[in-house]
Amino acid sequence: MSQLRDGSQKATVLQDGATVIVVGGGPGGAFFAIGLLKRARQSGRKINVVIIEKKRALRFSGSVQSVCMREGCNYCAGGISPRLTDVLDEEDLALPDDILQSEFESLTVHGDWKNIKLPVPEGRRMSSVFRGSRPHNRPLRYENFDAFMLEKAADLGATVITGEVHTIHYSDDRKPVATWWTDASKSKEESLKGDFLALAAGVNRIGGLLDKDDPLWRSLREFMPEFRPPKVRKALICELAADDNCLQLMSGELHFIQYGSKTLKVEMSSLMPKAGYITVVMLGQCVDRASPADNQQIIREFLELPHIRRLLPGKVDISPLCLCNPNMTVGTAKHPYGHRTAVIGDLVFARLYKDGILSSYLTASALADCIMDKGVDKRSLAKGYWPVIKRSRRDTTYGRFVFLLSRVAFGHRILSRILYQAISFERRNKPHGKRRLADLLWKMASGDDSYGRILALMFHPAALWAILVGGVLVSARDYVTERMFGLKWKGLMRHPTAIPKEVLDEQHHHFAEIVDIEGPGKRPEFESMYSIEIRGPEEEILRQVGKFGDSDREYLRPRMVKIRRTAGQPNTIGSVITYGLPFRCLGFSIVLERIIDQRRLVYRVKNGFAKGGVLVFEISPVRKGINLLSTYVGFNFPKPKNPIRWIAWRMFKLAFPGFVHNVIWNHSLCSIKHIVEREAWKSDRSS
Repeated sequence: MSQLRDGSQKATVLQDGATVIVVGGGPGGAFFAIGLLKRARQSGRKINVVIIEKKRALRFSGSVQSVCMREGCNYCAGGISPRLTDVLDEEDLALPDDILQSEFESLTVHGDWKNIKLPVPEGRRMSSVFRGSRPHNRPLRYENFDAFMLEKAADLGATVITGEVHTIHYSDDRKPVATWWTDASKSKEESLKGDFLALAAGVNRIGGLLDKDDPLWRSLREFMPEFRPPKVRKALICELAADDNCLQLMSGELHFIQYGSKTLKVEMSSLMPKAGYITVVMLGQCVDRASPADNQQIIREFLELPHIRRLLPGKVDISPLCLCNPNMTVGTAKHPYGHRTAVIGDLVFARLYKDGILSSYLTASALADCIMDKGVDKRSLAKGYWPVIKRSRRDTTYGRFVFLLSRVAFGHRILSRILYQAISFERRNKPHGKRRLADLLWKMASGDDSYGRILALMFHPAALWAILVGGVLVSARDYVTERMFGLKWKGLMRHPTAIPKEVLDEQHHHFAEIVDIEGPGKRPEFESMYSIEIRGPEEEILRQVGKFGDSDREYLRPRMVKIRRTAGQPNTIGSVITYGLPFRCLGFSIVLERIIDQRRLVYRVKNGFAKGGVLVFEISPVRKGINLLSTYVGFNFPKPKNPIRWIAWRMFKLAFPGFVHNVIWNHSLCSIKHIVEREAWKSDRSS
């Protein structure tokens, strides 16, 4: 760096024909090379980029290819977030079909026995990939995300060298020099001097461990004495073999589970289906304290948890095909830059518990912009590169509060119920686009916003009010109702059964075509609809629905209400179900009027205050092995000619506790789901 007349230092810039060395060919190194070469072309400069990747080459993936596919694992679950998808599209790096393993249509956040399913919003995309070539026996293991990115860098002109860098030092003219072994026996080595060096070696160089006795790290301490790696935390990742049936059942689903059990301390985990496999990721005290020898047992205990068993068909092989304990970056590095050098990727920072690949892009693109616009000396890097890292460090701090609140809420039985209830209440009463809590949960689970903004949304007055009204108050009301009617949730998982507000009109017209209450286009005075997805055959669902009214049924048994079959057989036209209530004048009977395609049961109320009303059960296939069970209830209140009775029934209508119906049927549908899926799981296991 030369000095100007005013005493300030002149920035050291990359000259035309300069050589940039990139140590590490993962996403960070590839993103940096791609960004730098694109910027160089735009500015009319020639930059030689050399990527040194230690993973040995396997073979070319195609007949004409510049980069070999690499052996090994990259210690990553391989989730592609919505924000990363945007980046790949903007950078013309859209992933081809042979790289994409799955596209997600929904993500489900699992609290303490409460599940909240969120559809992927329109215009957003989430998917999964394999980062490396493992599991070693999977088909097309050469096609993976890292190899794709490395190839794109090579297509733009980067040179890719296979070798393990073991030493970095400065030459006599203060330029970085990298020396690497060229063979597995480490008997031969080569060196290269560059005008700039980007270190993208990651925090998982050796078996998922940050080995500070590794030659590269020893060399790095001398090369960048002020640099301090970020704090890391141990994770557990494994791949399970899954057959077509299992993958069909989990198709399009991504699951985040934020609790384990009293003995298995899990803070967060995920199940991510891929082609032929399910990727399991775990974080928590059970992983922090374990040795590698404990991994198999931890995974087995996790997969045997009741709420995890419900997600996986009994045929899933719970013997992990591969296991690793990668480091997960949970902090920010100190002084990640020096003269003509800088560190990128997760060796600097990663978004807390989310988006490691996106974090690599953010650091890589920021560094590429800096060395092209400002310079490669330490002062220029402090001005152009460090501010990006500082913002990321601040956002990580916000993220700690976000995940602390999330763990407390979802890991506590009462708090998770309040949040579950608030989101269900919002779904029933607010149109799409105005559901603040659902949007907040989506952003937190998918990483589709900064942690700073997510934290601000958490404490927005409107969000707190929604939790108070739709969560605390409604939960208290429903709890009292459950106690009054003797509804017990022990062993059951709660699932939202409320139909979103924008779907109600559509569903009303759908059911209006099946039944007639007052005539076309007229809605009944009381109307409610519920639905729940069930992993099980429609025949078993129909059988359980047919037990409605039978004495041995395992659902719909509210205290103070006697529901019994008084005539006919299950699922047979003419079958009569009688509701006996404490006030005899409120009792009524329903008769099975029609059965349509063995999927719709239409009951008509034949007497009592709801005379002429309907109860409909409908079973609709979602995809193979998964069906949607929906219920529809509609009736009109009596309109007697006697003015006194008319006033009495009007008052009854105003006081009618419709929420009781919601509570009872939510419990009943969750019970049916539990029964059917329990039997399906047992059947799969036994076969």
